[in-house]
Amino acid sequence: MQIAILIEDVSRTGGQERVIAELAPRLAQNHEIHLYCLTARDIDEELIHVHRLRAPCRFTMARALWFTFTAGRAARRAGHDLLLSQGGNSLHQDAVLCHTCQAFRATLWDAHWRLRPPTLFQRLVRRLWTRIVVNLERRAVRACRGHVAAVSDELKRQLMAYHGLQDEDVVVTPNGVDHSVFHPGTRQQFRRPTRRRLGLSDQDFVVVYVGGQWLQKGVTHLIDALAKMQHQGAHLLVVGSDDPAFFREYAQQRAVEHRVHFPGATPRPQEYYGAADCLGLPTGAEGFSLVALEAAACGLPVLMTRVGIAGELIQDGITGFLIEGRGDDIAAKLDFLAENEARRRQMGQAAAAAAKRFSWDAQAAALERLLVQAAASRESGEACAATEAPPRGY
Repeated sequence: MQIAILIEDVSRTGGQERVIAELAPRLAQNHEIHLYCLTARDIDEELIHVHRLRAPCRFTMARALWFTFTAGRAARRAGHDLLLSQGGNSLHQDAVLCHTCQAFRATLWDAHWRLRPPTLFQRLVRRLWTRIVVNLERRAVRACRGHVAAVSDELKRQLMAYHGLQDEDVVVTPNGVDHSVFHPGTRQQFRRPTRRRLGLSDQDFVVVYVGGQWLQKGVTHLIDALAKMQHQGAHLLVVGSDDPAFFREYAQQRAVEHRVHFPGATPRPQEYYGAADCLGLPTGAEGFSLVALEAAACGLPVLMTRVGIAGELIQDGITGFLIEGRGDDIAAKLDFLAENEARRRQMGQAAAAAAKRFSWDAQAAALERLLVQAAASRESGEACAATEAPPRGY
């Protein structure tokens, strides 16, 4: 079967980009995979057919809209058996792999804006953009009822609540993790050299956050928690891409700027997991969170809000802590971990064991079953349409 996967960018650096980079070669073992994208890295182009589409500009929203209107059309013209989109990023799809629910995320913007008020122009642009992407998402998942994959049970519930889908319309295909890269041995391998590079001692208690969208995903809550902790030797690593200026100022206002570090984006997050003592992720919305799974696989206790994969990965007090998005709640749990090294190690071991049941092979197999069903439905529908069509000239 010829499968066209539609996604703007593919790489192994994070998010849905990494998901497709992992799934595409696995699907290519049994099918002919065509990747329609703007950029692609870390892809074996002898195994996967990569079709790079050139965007007319680099402006993020214009770039995304241009892809939405052109990628599916290009794939349709090529006559592939099946088109798989990532949410509503195409006007044409036979199946959808959802990594987030844009409709749910839209409900959180006002809370974020209270911390960092936008200009009137920014607010209007964001409102317009949100309306566009939510409508595109709704259009895609409703058109592909029965052939919608969600990466977590939580995301499935959101899609059902916000877009009127039924239980049978959505299949859960959890993301995986590469256990050869993310494993408890990263602590021994990277802890000392990474800490030395950052100016941290072996005795410092280190919380790590990995990812982008720092405001939306609660980095301010982690800074608040750091300021409220009783343990004064705690440090926060904020790893990923965003503008650190606002967050440096936020930390300075709370007198912890010397304990908040911004090493930047990295293609090797395992180095920072290895250097840390726990992961903090007080996000308001998360479809799955590869970061939480990777950190757990590396033997870190995970502190995460009740979103995404938290309900399946975190046993409260055993593999980590389910937290509220408040600095005082996070601070109390960080203090517990900082003062109880033996318990922290036990929780890390339990987290690594819990992460073992997630694999890219399992996700690829589940997604493949869904795609085969979608292709059969499409073929059956086209056959019915051909049978019922009136003769030419009628």
